[in-house]
Amino acid sequence: MEKVSYIEQIRRITRTNQERVMSLLAWDALQYAQYQEEMGYLYLAYEYGDTPFINELPYTSAFWKWFKNQWAKREQVFLLAADSMSYRERLRAYMALHNPESLEFRPHRKIMERSYANMIANVIKEVVR
Repeated sequence: MEKVSYIEQIRRITRTNQERVMSLLAWDALQYAQYQEEMGYLYLAYEYGDTPFINELPYTSAFWKWFKNQWAKREQVFLLAADSMSYRERLRAYMALHNPESLEFRPHRKIMERSYANMIANVIKEVVR
């Protein structure tokens, strides 16, 4: 029997949950990914507004890994009750759960520092031109 790492177990659970969500919402993988990306950008706009270095966050893989991890946690909450809901209730609940205005989490310091470092590097490139 193959021993599966903890990280791989989490990845499998996340994939299974994502497939289940897509099935319950009648979404394909593209719809799911587009919605997740749109909410990521809306989260940044809502949370940080026009803060200059925030424009760099969407270009870091660390931000998206962190955001998707937070997303996966909310997926688990959604799936606890989704089966007992009608399609309209499911869709409404899912969108409310992922509404950027209701999210109460922030990226870790390390992620923010990378964004800031990218911004500084871009400013230096512009000045040196």
